[in-house]
Amino acid sequence: MDLDLLSEHLLWAENEKLFMYKDSVGVWTIGVGHNIQERGISKAVSRQILKEDMDEVVRDCRVLSYWDALDPVRQLVVADMVFNLGLSKFLKFVNLNKALVAKDY
Repeated sequence: MDLDLLSEHLLWAENEKLFMYKDSVGVWTIGVGHNIQERGISKAVSRQILKEDMDEVVRDCRVLSYWDALDPVRQLVVADMVFNLGLSKFLKFVNLNKALVAKDY
């Protein structure tokens, strides 16, 4: 089997979608026709998504003026909050950010 040819064909026939959608019969699908409703994703795919999400969180955190001055435990807490809230919502914690700048833990 020519896997490159199969890949090309499936990309053409299925169309790659990077967000969940319901296919023509109402099944939740993602990527190139991957039925996540019944098949889910593999642990390897889950870990790859986690790695990409963590890389994005760290990039976001690096824009914080106080980030490099934080010890690893405080970086973990901030990164966890940014992961769950997103940077824009995290920045709405004005008093928390002022305290972190002032090292008022």
